[in-house]
Amino acid sequence: MSKYKKFFCMFLILLLAVCLLSTTAFAAGTGDVAGAIEGTWNDASDQIKTVVNNVVFPVIDLILAVFFFAKLGIHRQRRRDQLISKPIKRSVPHEHTANHPDP
Repeated sequence: MSKYKKFFCMFLILLLAVCLLSTTAFAAGTGDVAGAIEGTWNDASDQIKTVVNNVVFPVIDLILAVFFFAKLGIHRQRRRDQLISKPIKRSVPHEHTANHPDP
């Protein structure tokens, strides 16, 4: 098959899929498009609220918990390194540190 024939076949398949899977929205016989959109929004708003409450907020909570515990672990590691390094610096006799201070 040539390149153009493949492209044309894929375009026809895509067009057929769009036609089969799309739905037509009619404005309830009176031509009130705004009312039809408002009715659809009112029906969908409960579903949107359910998804947000049951999916979006728990995912955000999980992400924040992971970041919190990662930050806590980094803080504890830095604190542990400070606690380990301080006694080593203090164990050096004072006369040696007076002539050669730490940078």
